[in-house]
Amino acid sequence: MPSYASWLALGLLTAVSRAAPLVERATNKLVFAHFMMGTQSARTSSKDYDTDMQQAKAAGIDAFALNIGLDSYTETQLNYAYQSAADNGMKVFISFDYNYYTTGSESAVATLIKKYSSSAGQLNVDSKPFVSTFNGNQETAKTLDAPALKSAAGDIFLVPNYQPKKDGADMSLDGIDGAFNWMAWPNNGANRAPTASVNLTVENGDTDYTNWLGTKNYMAPISPWFFTDFDQYDKHWVFPADLLWFNRWNNILSLAPRFVEIITWNDFGESHNVADLPSGSTVDGAAWSADQPHSGWLEMALPYIAAFKAGDKTPTITEEKLVYWYRPSKVADCSKAIEGKESLQDAVFVVALLKSAGTVTVTSGSTTQTFEAKAGAQAFQVPMAYGKQTFKLTRSGADVFSSTGSKEIAASNCPVASTNLNAIVGVAKGSVAVDSPSSAPASSAAPSSSAVASASSSIIKTLPPTTAPSATATNSTTVPKVSSSAAVATSASAPVPTTLSSVQYTATTKATSTTAGSGQCVTITASEQIRPTNCLASGQHWAGPGDTPSPCDGATTC
Repeated sequence: MPSYASWLALGLLTAVSRAAPLVERATNKLVFAHFMMGTQSARTSSKDYDTDMQQAKAAGIDAFALNIGLDSYTETQLNYAYQSAADNGMKVFISFDYNYYTTGSESAVATLIKKYSSSAGQLNVDSKPFVSTFNGNQETAKTLDAPALKSAAGDIFLVPNYQPKKDGADMSLDGIDGAFNWMAWPNNGANRAPTASVNLTVENGDTDYTNWLGTKNYMAPISPWFFTDFDQYDKHWVFPADLLWFNRWNNILSLAPRFVEIITWNDFGESHNVADLPSGSTVDGAAWSADQPHSGWLEMALPYIAAFKAGDKTPTITEEKLVYWYRPSKVADCSKAIEGKESLQDAVFVVALLKSAGTVTVTSGSTTQTFEAKAGAQAFQVPMAYGKQTFKLTRSGADVFSSTGSKEIAASNCPVASTNLNAIVGVAKGSVAVDSPSSAPASSAAPSSSAVASASSSIIKTLPPTTAPSATATNSTTVPKVSSSAAVATSASAPVPTTLSSVQYTATTKATSTTAGSGQCVTITASEQIRPTNCLASGQHWAGPGDTPSPCDGATTC
C-alpha cells in the first residue's frame, strides 16, 4: 500500500498545476515557512529542492524564509534554492540568523541581498525584495542596524525578528517595515515552558508586537510542536503544544495579520517541522524524528491557509479527513530531565475536517470514545493509553474511513538514552488509512456496541470560546493538565477573539523563572542554548564567547 508520504505528495502535487504564480493578491496576505539551510549541505543541485518547493506551493505557502548562517556551503545552497523556486513558480527570501551574524555585518548582508534580489525566485512585497532575520536586536555583539542595512542594500522590505523590548524599554522601529515574532508557543517569558505562576500565551505576544508596531506590519508565528534534547548543547526542553496547531490557526483567522510564518518546514532538531524527515537522514533531530511523520499537520492547515488569504474567519472544508497526533509514550515514562515536560498532556488529539456531521471514534489502547462532530473543523482529545491508536469516521452506522497510527504508545518508547517527546501525526481520509502501510481498507460494518463506548457514557466537555488576553499578564494562570477520565471537544465554529491589536496588554513585569535543579548554577556556553530569546534565565551563567547576554526580564543570573 502507498506510504502516507506518497499519498501526501500525490494530493499536494495535484494542486500544483492549478496554483497561480505568486502575485501580490488583493488581500495582500502571505504565508511563509521557515526553512533551515544549515542542514542542507548534502544537496547537490536545484532539483534537490524541487519536492519542498512543490509541496509548499501546493499547500498555499507563498515563500520559504531561508534561514542562513555563515557556513561554507551557504551560497551554493542558496543558488540551488533560488533556482528551484524559479523553476517551480515558488518564492523565497533570506532570513539572516543573528546567532551567527554580528554587529557591523550590514555590508556583507547587503551583498547577499543584492546578489539574489533580481532572481525570479525572490519574493518581492510592495515591489521591494523581502528580507528577514532570526534575532538581531537583543545582544550587543549580534545586532542588526536596520537603517545602515537599507543604506547599503537599497530599497528593501525589511521584517526582522526584532523583539519589542530590551531591559524593559521599547526597542527602536527605525528602518524596519515590520517585525517577526518567533515565540510561537506558550511560555514563561524566559524561553521555557509556562509554569503554574507564569503562563504567557502566544496571543499575549501578538498583542505585545502589534501595540509596539502600530501601523507597521506584523509577521505572526504559528508552530505545531516543540521538543529538543541535545546533550552537546545542554538543550533539553519542551513547550506545550497539544492542540496548539488547531487553536492557533483559528486565532490567526481572527487576528488577520498581513504575514504568517510557519515555524518550521524542516527544523527536525526542535521537532516543529511540518515536512517529514527524509528517509535515511541523519540531520540533527533524526533520533526523535525518524519514522514520526509530521506532514499531516500541513494537510490540516490547507483549509486554514485558504481561509486566511480570503479574509474568512472560519475554514471551508473541501476534502474530508481526520488529522491526529500523539506522543509515543507518557510523560512519566520519560525519566530524563526535560524542562517543561510536566506541562504536557498525556492525551491523543484529533481534528475532524468535515463537510457534514459524523461520528468520530478514537480508540487509545483498550479505551474507546466517540464524539458527534459537526460540519466544519472541530478538535477532540482523549486520555492516552498504551497500545494501538485508531481513528474512524462513521455516518449512519457505516464506516466512512479509518486509520491506525504508525506507532503504538508504550512505556518502553522513552528510555533515557533516546528520550522522545516528539509527535506522531497521521491522516485518515478517503476509504483507506493513508499513513500506515499495514492498514486495510475501512470496513463498512457498523461498530459493535461492546467495542465502542457511546457518547452518553463518555464525559464530553465543550471548551469555552478562546478569549483575548487580559489587560495585564498575571501570575494566576494555571498550566492545563488533561483529565484522566474525560474526553474533550472544541470547535472552530465557536466565537473567535477580537482582533488582538485592539486589546491593551502590558508585559513589563514577569515572575522570576526557575531552572531545573533550582539553587544550582547552569553554565551556558553557546547562544544556541538560549535561543530564541537570547537572554539568560534565572540560575544561568554565561561562559561563552562574546558579550554576556542580558538577563531575561525578572531573571536572577549567577
